[in-house]
Amino acid sequence: MIPARRRAISVCGLVAVALLGAGCSSGGGKQSAAPTTTRPAGPVRPPTTVAAPPARPLTLGACPKIFPGETRVPFNEGVPGLAKELVPLRATVVRVCRYQELPTGTSSVTSGTPAMPVAQLEAETNGLERYPLGSDIGGGCVAFPRDWFVTFANSTQRSSVAYTAGCVAPAGNRVLEAHPTDKWLADLENFTDHSLTADDLFGEWNPVSIAGYRGPLASPPLASAPQLTFDGNGKWTGSDGCNLLGGTYRVGPGDTVHFTEAGTKRACGSSTPPDPIRRATRVELHGYRLTFFGPAGRELAKYELLDLLGPKY
Repeated sequence: MIPARRRAISVCGLVAVALLGAGCSSGGGKQSAAPTTTRPAGPVRPPTTVAAPPARPLTLGACPKIFPGETRVPFNEGVPGLAKELVPLRATVVRVCRYQELPTGTSSVTSGTPAMPVAQLEAETNGLERYPLGSDIGGGCVAFPRDWFVTFANSTQRSSVAYTAGCVAPAGNRVLEAHPTDKWLADLENFTDHSLTADDLFGEWNPVSIAGYRGPLASPPLASAPQLTFDGNGKWTGSDGCNLLGGTYRVGPGDTVHFTEAGTKRACGSSTPPDPIRRATRVELHGYRLTFFGPAGRELAKYELLDLLGPKY
Protein backbone atom coordinates (compact mmCIF):
# COMPACT_ATOMS: atom_id res chain seq x y z
CA MET A 1 0.00 0.00 0.00
CA ILE A 2 1.39 3.44 -0.96
CA PRO A 3 1.70 5.80 1.93
CA ALA A 4 -0.77 8.71 1.82
CA ARG A 5 1.77 11.47 1.04
CA ARG A 6 3.49 9.54 -1.74
CA ARG A 7 0.16 8.60 -3.25
CA ALA A 8 -1.12 12.17 -3.39
CA ILE A 9 2.08 13.24 -5.24
CA SER A 10 1.64 10.39 -7.75
CA VAL A 11 -1.99 11.17 -8.45
CA CYS A 12 -1.30 14.83 -8.97
CA GLY A 13 1.36 13.90 -11.43
CA LEU A 14 -1.13 11.74 -13.43
CA VAL A 15 -3.79 14.46 -13.45
CA ALA A 16 -1.25 16.94 -14.63
CA VAL A 17 -0.39 14.74 -17.59
CA ALA A 18 -4.08 14.02 -18.43
CA LEU A 19 -5.06 17.68 -18.39
CA LEU A 20 -2.02 18.71 -20.41
CA GLY A 21 -0.59 21.01 -17.85
CA ALA A 22 -3.74 21.97 -15.89
CA GLY A 23 -3.04 22.84 -12.27
CA CYS A 24 -3.41 20.19 -9.62
CA SER A 25 -6.37 20.74 -7.24
CA SER A 26 -6.58 19.76 -3.62
CA GLY A 27 -10.37 19.46 -3.82
CA GLY A 28 -13.67 21.05 -5.02
CA GLY A 29 -12.63 20.63 -8.67
CA LYS A 30 -11.00 24.11 -8.73
CA GLN A 31 -7.81 24.59 -10.69
CA SER A 32 -4.80 26.11 -9.06
CA ALA A 33 -3.73 29.64 -9.93
CA ALA A 34 -1.60 30.18 -13.03
CA PRO A 35 2.13 29.84 -12.39
CA THR A 36 4.04 33.07 -11.78
CA THR A 37 6.47 34.02 -14.53
CA THR A 38 9.87 35.29 -13.28
CA ARG A 39 11.72 37.78 -15.48
CA PRO A 40 15.31 36.78 -16.15
CA ALA A 41 17.79 38.82 -14.17
CA GLY A 42 19.96 41.26 -16.08
CA PRO A 43 23.73 41.30 -15.95
CA VAL A 44 25.09 41.77 -12.45
CA ARG A 45 27.21 44.91 -12.13
CA PRO A 46 30.25 44.61 -9.91
CA PRO A 47 30.19 46.91 -6.92
CA THR A 48 31.75 50.26 -7.62
CA THR A 49 35.23 50.54 -6.02
CA VAL A 50 36.57 53.99 -5.25
CA ALA A 51 40.35 53.96 -5.56
CA ALA A 52 42.11 55.38 -2.56
CA PRO A 53 44.26 58.42 -3.35
CA PRO A 54 47.96 57.62 -3.50
CA ALA A 55 49.69 58.07 -0.20
CA ARG A 56 51.80 61.20 -0.01
CA PRO A 57 55.49 60.47 0.52
CA LEU A 58 56.61 61.06 4.08
CA THR A 59 58.76 64.16 4.41
CA LEU A 60 60.34 65.73 7.46
CA GLY A 61 60.60 69.30 6.25
CA ALA A 62 63.56 71.62 6.58
CA CYS A 63 66.22 71.34 9.25
CA PRO A 64 65.78 73.47 12.38
CA LYS A 65 67.64 76.76 12.03
CA ILE A 66 69.04 76.42 15.54
CA PHE A 67 70.98 73.28 16.40
CA PRO A 68 68.62 71.22 18.63
CA GLY A 69 71.55 69.74 20.52
CA GLU A 70 71.62 72.96 22.53
CA THR A 71 69.84 72.36 25.82
CA ARG A 72 67.25 75.09 25.26
CA VAL A 73 65.87 73.41 22.13
CA PRO A 74 63.64 70.42 23.02
CA PHE A 75 63.42 67.26 20.95
CA ASN A 76 62.22 63.66 21.46
CA GLU A 77 59.45 64.86 23.75
CA GLY A 78 57.24 61.89 24.71
CA VAL A 79 59.05 59.32 22.55
CA PRO A 80 58.87 55.88 24.27
CA GLY A 81 61.85 53.56 24.46
CA LEU A 82 64.62 56.19 24.53
CA ALA A 83 66.27 54.45 27.48
CA LYS A 84 66.70 51.23 25.50
CA GLU A 85 67.86 52.41 22.07
CA LEU A 86 69.13 55.62 20.57
CA VAL A 87 66.47 55.22 17.85
CA PRO A 88 63.53 53.28 19.39
CA LEU A 89 61.49 52.78 16.19
CA ARG A 90 61.71 51.31 12.71
CA ALA A 91 62.11 54.24 10.38
CA THR A 92 61.21 54.62 6.71
CA VAL A 93 62.87 58.03 6.17
CA VAL A 94 65.81 59.88 7.66
CA ARG A 95 66.88 63.52 7.55
CA VAL A 96 70.45 64.57 8.30
CA CYS A 97 71.05 68.16 9.40
CA ARG A 98 74.60 69.52 9.47
CA TYR A 99 75.54 72.67 11.38
CA GLN A 100 78.82 74.49 10.95
CA GLU A 101 80.07 77.64 12.66
CA LEU A 102 81.38 80.23 10.21
CA PRO A 103 84.11 82.82 10.83
CA THR A 104 81.41 85.50 10.92
CA GLY A 105 79.98 83.91 14.07
CA THR A 106 76.90 82.65 12.26
CA SER A 107 75.97 79.03 11.66
CA SER A 108 75.31 77.46 8.28
CA VAL A 109 72.91 74.53 8.08
CA THR A 110 72.49 72.02 5.26
CA SER A 111 70.20 69.03 5.02
CA GLY A 112 70.07 65.82 3.06
CA THR A 113 69.83 62.06 3.23
CA PRO A 114 72.82 59.76 3.56
CA ALA A 115 73.95 57.63 0.65
CA MET A 116 72.85 54.43 2.35
CA PRO A 117 69.54 52.70 3.23
CA VAL A 118 67.59 54.13 6.16
CA ALA A 119 67.55 50.78 7.98
CA GLN A 120 71.32 50.49 7.65
CA LEU A 121 71.97 53.91 9.17
CA GLU A 122 69.43 53.22 11.93
CA ALA A 123 71.14 49.93 12.79
CA GLU A 124 74.55 51.62 12.76
CA THR A 125 73.26 54.36 15.08
CA ASN A 126 71.74 51.85 17.48
CA GLY A 127 74.99 49.89 17.40
CA LEU A 128 77.02 52.75 18.91
CA GLU A 129 78.33 52.07 22.40
CA ARG A 130 75.81 53.82 24.66
CA TYR A 131 75.34 54.78 28.30
CA PRO A 132 72.65 56.41 30.44
CA LEU A 133 72.69 60.21 30.30
CA GLY A 134 75.11 61.66 32.84
CA SER A 135 77.29 58.55 33.08
CA ASP A 136 81.04 58.88 33.43
CA ILE A 137 81.71 57.35 30.03
CA GLY A 138 85.42 58.13 29.94
CA GLY A 139 87.40 58.43 26.72
CA GLY A 140 86.78 57.29 23.19
CA CYS A 141 84.98 60.24 21.64
CA VAL A 142 85.90 61.37 18.14
CA ALA A 143 86.65 65.04 17.48
CA PHE A 144 84.68 66.32 14.49
CA PRO A 145 84.30 69.94 13.34
CA ARG A 146 80.52 69.95 12.78
CA ASP A 147 77.30 69.47 14.71
CA TRP A 148 74.77 66.90 13.51
CA PHE A 149 71.06 66.37 14.10
CA VAL A 150 69.68 63.13 12.62
CA THR A 151 65.94 62.44 12.60
CA PHE A 152 64.46 59.00 11.87
CA ALA A 153 60.72 58.70 11.22
CA ASN A 154 57.87 56.52 10.03
CA SER A 155 54.22 57.43 9.45
CA THR A 156 53.44 57.70 13.18
CA GLN A 157 56.71 58.34 15.03
CA ARG A 158 59.95 60.25 14.88
CA SER A 159 63.10 60.14 16.97
CA SER A 160 66.32 62.17 16.75
CA VAL A 161 69.97 61.89 17.72
CA ALA A 162 72.19 64.95 18.20
CA TYR A 163 75.97 65.17 18.08
CA THR A 164 77.90 68.23 19.23
CA ALA A 165 81.25 68.95 17.58
CA GLY A 166 84.30 68.02 19.63
CA CYS A 167 84.33 65.94 22.76
CA VAL A 168 82.28 68.02 25.20
CA ALA A 169 79.08 66.12 24.45
CA PRO A 170 78.82 62.74 22.68
CA ALA A 171 75.92 61.70 20.48
CA GLY A 172 72.66 61.39 22.38
CA ASN A 173 68.86 61.26 22.32
CA ARG A 174 68.33 63.17 25.60
CA VAL A 175 68.14 59.92 27.63
CA LEU A 176 71.07 57.88 26.29
CA GLU A 177 74.44 59.10 25.07
CA ALA A 178 76.89 57.20 22.90
CA HIS A 179 80.43 57.23 21.57
CA PRO A 180 80.31 58.16 17.86
CA THR A 181 82.64 56.33 15.50
CA ASP A 182 84.64 57.61 12.53
CA LYS A 183 82.45 55.54 10.19
CA TRP A 184 79.18 56.86 11.63
CA LEU A 185 80.33 60.47 11.23
CA ALA A 186 81.63 59.81 7.72
CA ASP A 187 78.30 58.23 6.74
CA LEU A 188 76.48 61.33 7.94
CA GLU A 189 78.86 63.47 5.91
CA ASN A 190 78.09 61.64 2.67
CA PHE A 191 74.92 63.41 1.52
CA THR A 192 73.19 62.36 -1.68
CA ASP A 193 71.76 65.84 -2.25
CA HIS A 194 74.44 68.06 -0.76
CA SER A 195 76.47 70.35 -2.99
CA LEU A 196 79.87 71.57 -1.96
CA THR A 197 80.07 75.17 -0.73
CA ALA A 198 83.01 77.40 0.18
CA ASP A 199 82.42 77.04 3.92
CA ASP A 200 82.63 73.21 3.65
CA LEU A 201 86.39 73.66 3.38
CA PHE A 202 86.58 75.87 6.47
CA GLY A 203 89.38 74.91 8.86
CA GLU A 204 93.00 73.83 8.86
CA TRP A 205 94.00 70.83 6.72
CA ASN A 206 97.24 68.88 7.04
CA PRO A 207 98.68 66.51 4.42
CA VAL A 208 98.42 62.77 4.85
CA SER A 209 100.31 62.04 1.63
CA ILE A 210 101.87 64.05 -1.22
CA ALA A 211 102.83 62.28 -4.45
CA GLY A 212 106.57 62.43 -5.17
CA TYR A 213 107.57 63.03 -1.55
CA ARG A 214 108.68 60.28 0.80
CA GLY A 215 109.93 62.19 3.83
CA PRO A 216 108.14 63.26 7.02
CA LEU A 217 105.48 65.94 6.52
CA ALA A 218 106.55 67.83 9.63
CA SER A 219 109.01 70.36 10.99
CA PRO A 220 111.77 69.28 11.32
CA PRO A 221 113.04 68.15 8.85
CA LEU A 222 111.03 70.71 6.83
CA ALA A 223 111.28 74.42 7.58
CA SER A 224 107.56 74.40 8.39
CA ALA A 225 104.87 71.74 8.40
CA PRO A 226 102.82 71.77 5.17
CA GLN A 227 99.22 72.85 5.74
CA LEU A 228 96.25 74.62 4.17
CA THR A 229 93.75 76.84 5.97
CA PHE A 230 90.43 77.91 4.42
CA ASP A 231 88.55 80.83 5.99
CA GLY A 232 85.07 79.85 4.74
CA ASN A 233 84.77 83.12 2.79
CA GLY A 234 86.86 82.29 -0.27
CA LYS A 235 90.40 82.90 0.99
CA TRP A 236 93.11 80.37 1.86
CA THR A 237 96.62 80.42 3.33
CA GLY A 238 99.18 77.71 3.80
CA SER A 239 102.70 76.41 3.51
CA ASP A 240 104.36 73.86 1.26
CA GLY A 241 106.99 73.16 3.89
CA CYS A 242 109.16 76.10 2.86
CA ASN A 243 107.21 78.91 1.20
CA LEU A 244 104.20 80.72 2.63
CA LEU A 245 101.27 80.49 0.25
CA GLY A 246 97.84 82.04 -0.10
CA GLY A 247 95.13 83.09 -2.50
CA THR A 248 91.43 82.71 -3.17
CA TYR A 249 89.17 79.75 -3.89
CA ARG A 250 85.66 79.22 -5.16
CA VAL A 251 83.42 76.22 -5.74
CA GLY A 252 82.21 75.65 -9.28
CA PRO A 253 79.73 73.30 -10.98
CA GLY A 254 80.12 69.63 -10.18
CA ASP A 255 81.75 70.40 -6.80
CA THR A 256 84.99 71.52 -8.47
CA VAL A 257 87.25 73.90 -6.55
CA HIS A 258 89.14 76.67 -8.36
CA PHE A 259 92.19 78.32 -6.78
CA THR A 260 94.29 81.42 -7.32
CA GLU A 261 97.71 81.32 -5.69
CA ALA A 262 100.46 83.67 -4.61
CA GLY A 263 103.29 83.36 -2.10
CA THR A 264 106.95 83.65 -1.31
CA LYS A 265 109.48 82.21 -3.74
CA ARG A 266 112.30 81.02 -1.57
CA ALA A 267 114.65 78.44 -3.01
CA CYS A 268 113.82 75.41 -0.93
CA GLY A 269 115.62 72.64 -2.74
CA SER A 270 114.35 69.24 -3.84
CA SER A 271 113.54 68.18 -0.28
CA THR A 272 110.39 70.34 -0.20
CA PRO A 273 107.13 68.53 -1.03
CA PRO A 274 105.50 69.55 -4.35
CA ASP A 275 102.69 72.08 -4.02
CA PRO A 276 99.44 70.28 -4.98
CA ILE A 277 97.35 73.43 -5.49
CA ARG A 278 99.59 74.70 -8.28
CA ARG A 279 99.35 71.41 -10.16
CA ALA A 280 95.77 70.32 -9.41
CA THR A 281 93.08 70.16 -12.07
CA ARG A 282 90.39 68.73 -9.76
CA VAL A 283 89.76 68.74 -6.01
CA GLU A 284 87.30 66.45 -4.26
CA LEU A 285 85.96 66.57 -0.72
CA HIS A 286 84.60 63.33 0.77
CA GLY A 287 83.73 63.49 4.43
CA TYR A 288 86.74 65.04 6.14
CA ARG A 289 89.24 64.14 3.39
CA LEU A 290 90.36 66.59 0.70
CA THR A 291 92.03 65.01 -2.35
CA PHE A 292 93.88 66.84 -5.15
CA PHE A 293 94.05 65.30 -8.62
CA GLY A 294 96.23 66.20 -11.59
CA PRO A 295 95.89 65.47 -15.31
CA ALA A 296 94.52 62.03 -16.21
CA GLY A 297 93.10 61.67 -12.70
CA ARG A 298 96.46 61.10 -10.99
CA GLU A 299 96.26 61.67 -7.23
CA LEU A 300 98.60 64.46 -6.16
CA ALA A 301 97.90 64.81 -2.45
CA LYS A 302 95.48 63.93 0.30
CA TYR A 303 94.71 66.25 3.25
CA GLU A 304 92.62 65.79 6.37
CA LEU A 305 91.24 68.22 8.92
CA LEU A 306 93.61 68.98 11.77
CA ASP A 307 91.04 67.94 14.44
CA LEU A 308 90.91 64.46 12.98
CA LEU A 309 94.67 63.94 12.90
CA GLY A 310 95.21 64.37 16.62
CA PRO A 311 94.60 61.81 19.38
CA LYS A 312 91.09 60.51 19.99
CA TYR A 313 89.90 61.84 23.34
